[in-house]
Amino acid sequence: MRTPSSKILLKNSLTKNNLRVLKKRFLTKLEKKKSDNIKKLKKITASKIFKIKYLCTYNNTHISIHTHNNIMLKSLSVGAAGFSNLEKTTRYATFKTTIKILKFLKKKHVKYINLYPKGLGFYKKLIYNILNNNFFIVNLIDSTKYKHNGCKLKKKSS
Repeated sequence: MRTPSSKILLKNSLTKNNLRVLKKRFLTKLEKKKSDNIKKLKKITASKIFKIKYLCTYNNTHISIHTHNNIMLKSLSVGAAGFSNLEKTTRYATFKTTIKILKFLKKKHVKYINLYPKGLGFYKKLIYNILNNNFFIVNLIDSTKYKHNGCKLKKKSS
């Protein structure tokens, strides 16, 4: 008959073996997913990738869709979507504008996008999450310019 401590040891050894097996299975699945994604990316031509540039300011959000040749297909802002004054700064307004862009992209049968966010606004992450859930993002390049106070001034001679 086993003692309670030997049962605990036996359970621990089983879990260690199980963990090894699970890690091997999990790693092979991850490697397959990575290789599948790489194969998909190799098959994609530049003409299938659309660029989505969006500027988030504290008072407004502008979203524009471009082809791979930088030809603008559609441009929309929160103000152009029907919101005005303080309504433009709300999360709901940004959400509705992004959904309109999303519907336009679905009509064009877009699957792959490059994202170019810009600005210090509140809802950059919201737009990213909505687009990430619906499309495969190939590139994400943040082009926000941050101030760093420039060069040090020369000392005054008295």
